[in-house]
Amino acid sequence: MLRLKSARPASDASPSINLTPMLDAVFLILIFFLLTSIIAAKPVIKLDLPQSESSQALPIKNQVQVVIQKDGTIEIDERPVSLNELEGMLQQKMGGNTEEKLLISADKAAPFGQFIKVLDVVKRLNIDNLEILTAMPKEAQ
Repeated sequence: MLRLKSARPASDASPSINLTPMLDAVFLILIFFLLTSIIAAKPVIKLDLPQSESSQALPIKNQVQVVIQKDGTIEIDERPVSLNELEGMLQQKMGGNTEEKLLISADKAAPFGQFIKVLDVVKRLNIDNLEILTAMPKEAQ
């Protein structure tokens, strides 16, 4: 009778899968996504903020940001809006959420009247959780 011999030794009876290449690929993908998420962060808005002696560095958490540019244009979360649209957009963004902060930042050359108009809209909406962004004095930095 003809007997065939296996090329594999009898002691290595269970097959195994080498997971090292798969783990290498997973870690490379993880590193790729971590790096691209850091690079794809929000662009910085260039404002020349007024300085304040009482300014404090605060953590940025749940917030809606209103920016008044030096030409008087208003932006909510980097989307330009008119003064007429501001109330509806703030109402939609805030949605009665008391945890969410409203952060107002205005260029120091922005028209003061535009800043007051934005504050009037905030008052009409009864938004209490409000912060105004300022720059720290140069000697305190």
